[in-house]
Amino acid sequence: MIKVSFIASNRDVIYLIIDNRKIVYFDKIWTNGIQFMPKDHQLILKLMQSSRKLPYATNIISWINDANSGKNLEEYNQCKSDEELAELVKRDGKEKGLLEVKA
Repeated sequence: MIKVSFIASNRDVIYLIIDNRKIVYFDKIWTNGIQFMPKDHQLILKLMQSSRKLPYATNIISWINDANSGKNLEEYNQCKSDEELAELVKRDGKEKGLLEVKA
């Protein structure tokens, strides 16, 4: 299991856990985690039906769909280990303007 942490532009800490090629996202709203990759279609349906966290659910659905399409999905499929996925996550985070927090 590998944990990658970032500080977002709003100063919130977010982190992703990579374990057995699954990438799970955590932040102050999604404290139980949201599986980003591989895409969990049942989770997407539950999020779409969510009324309590609707504004946040819309954002997270968009992020999950983006991560699981096109170039992002190709890069994910090329990674053979959790370590390679961690490097991919770090690079993508930096490209999106996140500041990596090193333990």
